[in-house]
Amino acid sequence: MNEKIRDYVRQSRLDVYGLGAKRVPWEDALERFADRIVDECCLKLLELDEKTQGNHNYYKHAALEVKRHFEKLEDK
Repeated sequence: MNEKIRDYVRQSRLDVYGLGAKRVPWEDALERFADRIVDECCLKLLELDEKTQGNHNYYKHAALEVKRHFEKLEDK
């Protein structure tokens, strides 16, 4: 497993799910994990936008669309 994914699992507390006092509701931990993945993807797109010096805004637009898409899914 990719080290970044392991970090997101730890940050989301998926690694302590069901361990006594540290018990974290599964849905909450999974949602935090998914949010971190989406945020990382959006940040990568924004980095690409910076590399192109924002000449076309394709990457920035893509990052906003990805974020909007997953926010709409949460509303359902």
